[in-house]
Amino acid sequence: MTTATLPSGTAATGTAMTKKPITRAVLSQKALFESYRGDESLRPQPAPELTQTAQFVRWMARIVGVALMVAALGLWAFPGVDWTAELAVIKLGLTCFFTIAGALSLTVRKS
Repeated sequence: MTTATLPSGTAATGTAMTKKPITRAVLSQKALFESYRGDESLRPQPAPELTQTAQFVRWMARIVGVALMVAALGLWAFPGVDWTAELAVIKLGLTCFFTIAGALSLTVRKS
């Protein structure tokens, strides 16, 4: 005895017609099957290899990032002679800028 499924969710077995409910699992499998466009679309693709120039830029960005973060700490480790309020505000602003710029330079990724 063969069973055929009709598009409306009705299963036909021989001559008798019975209602077969469509479950969420069936719908999600159907949606996945319809959205699948071959092996290339759903599998993660490996990142392309970096050229020597791109590797050099990444390493330089890391070195500059570390240098900026060390400079941010150095502003307060070696304060100098003058401790006026205006200079403290400038140091605070430079510390924030150097820290943020250094952290962003350390996070350079492949593109």
